[in-house]
Amino acid sequence: TARDLRILERKVLVKASRYEPHLFHFPQDLARERTITEQRERMSHEMKMLRLAHQRSIAGTPVLIDMVMAPSPDLFGPHTSHDGQSFHLNLDECLQEPYLILSFIEGQTLDKACQHNRFRRNLLGSAKSVIIQLCGILEAFHRYQAVNQFDLAFIYQDLKPENTIWTRTRDIVLIDFGSFAARAKTQVVPKNLFVSTEPYQPPEFTRALS
Repeated sequence: TARDLRILERKVLVKASRYEPHLFHFPQDLARERTITEQRERMSHEMKMLRLAHQRSIAGTPVLIDMVMAPSPDLFGPHTSHDGQSFHLNLDECLQEPYLILSFIEGQTLDKACQHNRFRRNLLGSAKSVIIQLCGILEAFHRYQAVNQFDLAFIYQDLKPENTIWTRTRDIVLIDFGSFAARAKTQVVPKNLFVSTEPYQPPEFTRALS
């Protein structure tokens, strides 16, 4: 979390890519550059999906405040290789790291909220509210609309409790927009498929690709 100094120091969420430690075991690992590029492309994709949510006036989604490009100390290092040597990455690789600035959502992930007395006091009503809200969010993305002269729907691939926030006002907010993939009316668009956590692969894709 951070504070937006431009607007009354409001609390915001800063989202950055997370790079696994194994990427830095070897100073000359050629696969690392590809992974960094893929992570940055996914962040750009997430930004586009958040903008799409705003264009479609979809409730239950974070507000994209900004996307900034800034240096990444985590990428630069120092890192420790498999043989104990310290090294840094090339500075040019680390200067243009994307960061998403999102509205801060007060609440708990759904897996934690389900254990809360406020949720369990009216378990049937709370569960019904969650289902109705989630179905409304997903239906708005699943609806085909023209995008760059193509009719596309966007399928969320990672619908799990950890990606669903239950707010203090008992509203549902969907997070982690990097797992959306597009579907045209005639075919599944292959890009960005299979980024879900098993067994959360959406049936729209498992049926189409079987």
